[in-house]
Amino acid sequence: MREWHIDPILTALLGTLLPGDGDWPTATETQAPAWVVKRAAELPDFAAALNAVRGSLPSDFVSRDRMAQAAALGEVEARMPNWFAQVVDEAYRGYYTDTRVLARIEHKTGYSAAPPQPLGRKVRPNDWSVLAARRISLAPSSILPSSGDIT
Repeated sequence: MREWHIDPILTALLGTLLPGDGDWPTATETQAPAWVVKRAAELPDFAAALNAVRGSLPSDFVSRDRMAQAAALGEVEARMPNWFAQVVDEAYRGYYTDTRVLARIEHKTGYSAAPPQPLGRKVRPNDWSVLAARRISLAPSSILPSSGDIT
């Protein structure tokens, strides 16, 4: 069994998938690398996917510029889309559960980035004002089927 650790290849891979910008941190500034390492140690199928993706990267991947790294990842994705998708899924899980990223989400949206469970949110029945405030349009109730219309 392979021992997993954060290394330059993983750092470059995650930094290319989630490069960040002025508002968002890069993956390498978050818990994403540690998350991916932990998940690879826990999940043999994910470990196999991560090994396959890493093994398909060019030997000079780390030293390439970001555009060349992105092109290399695109080639890997085309050759092994299912394994690549597993790596992307876990990278995103690690990234979007990081406290800094959650804080950015709250700041940008005005919504709490905390999961709705176990406490949930109290919403009055038929109170659509929360959606109206966010400019989400609703279908007119006249075109929605009533419960008696659904078979």
